[in-house]
Amino acid sequence: VLRHHFPTSKLLLCKFHVFQIFKREITTNKLGITPCEESTTKEYFQNISYSKSIEEYEKTYESMTQLLPTQVMKYFNHNWNPIKDEWVDAFINDNYLNFTNNRTESLNRNLKSVIRKLSSLEEFLTNFFIELHIERTERDHKAIKSIHKIPVISNDMLPIKKYSDHLTQYSFSHVEKEYLASLKMNNNSLENIGVTITLCDCKFFRSMKLPCRHIIKKRQLINLDIFDQQLCLPRWTKNYLHQNKNVFQPQIILQTVCKIV
Repeated sequence: VLRHHFPTSKLLLCKFHVFQIFKREITTNKLGITPCEESTTKEYFQNISYSKSIEEYEKTYESMTQLLPTQVMKYFNHNWNPIKDEWVDAFINDNYLNFTNNRTESLNRNLKSVIRKLSSLEEFLTNFFIELHIERTERDHKAIKSIHKIPVISNDMLPIKKYSDHLTQYSFSHVEKEYLASLKMNNNSLENIGVTITLCDCKFFRSMKLPCRHIIKKRQLINLDIFDQQLCLPRWTKNYLHQNKNVFQPQIILQTVCKIV
């Protein structure tokens, strides 16, 4: 239903709920398997969900076809293999490291705290928009803080200072971690990674579209400047935040000032 109504949206399954489905559906009664086979099946299903590459997925899948009962593989091929891009790490891209629906559940939890059970429609809508206003105000505050707070860059971080100037605090914190990780890598660390000076197969780069430790190391090895704004998805930049957040738009600022006056 969601895919039909939102054809251009990326559908991802929450890892926690995927495992809950495994627990509920993979049973001795439902699949006609032994307790030992049930345990082995669940272990393989969870392992394959964490596959870091297509090759790892295919290798695990081959082992499953050889070791798991026929009815289990029939269940897997019918329900899970066709949608592996929605729940297997190796096939998930542009999800911004979000593998659960915790943010949605957080909003739901906040709504429950202000909307009492059996509320009238009028009460529900009133409290709903109050909570929505609070959520937006908090996000606007974080956006303002991200733009105006000047981070302290130590001498060790000077090679990536340009990223600090270019990116929001949140996104730069990820690049900083990747840079520090790159310093611990030896020259042979890239042999089994599909990496160029602009692209990488690793989960971090596929998820965030920010320079990962492998790209940084690759550029260091050939004495290429670590900074390249093309490595950063526009949504992570201060400029994008400034242009797209309502709190920075002149008409919104004017409305806010008028309300205060």
